[in-house]
Amino acid sequence: FTQLTADVEEESVIIGERNRAATEALRQAIHDGNNKIAILYGGGHMPDLGRRLREEFDLVPSQVQWITAWSIRNKNLTSSSFPFLKRLAQVLGWPLNRYQTLALLIFSSVLALDLWFWELFFGTTVNWVSNVASHLYVYVDSTQPM
Repeated sequence: FTQLTADVEEESVIIGERNRAATEALRQAIHDGNNKIAILYGGGHMPDLGRRLREEFDLVPSQVQWITAWSIRNKNLTSSSFPFLKRLAQVLGWPLNRYQTLALLIFSSVLALDLWFWELFFGTTVNWVSNVASHLYVYVDSTQPM
């Protein structure tokens, strides 16, 4: 699978270009005499980056050590965070949390607005077509001899 995706990864901006920049920085760090070098990357970069390290630097993995770079904790929100949404979900019997309720309200509002615009557009179009047809009928009727 890695071989099949290698060309795509190498040409992609997100993976290939970033890995190319990382290998150029590594090359410069080695040239500058640094002997302890770390490259911080995401797991998705490893197939392409690993291939580049083998082919361009003749490096091979000796051990695998994963180090957490980012640790994101959920903020403890009190029940008073979104009281309106919490109460709305309870009243309507939705089995949703306040974030899902907010998303549902936003999505529903967008759909309602979209429907209103379509009705406005459709109504205006029907009125316009009806008006044009009426004028055409009057014009055609007036051009016929009596």
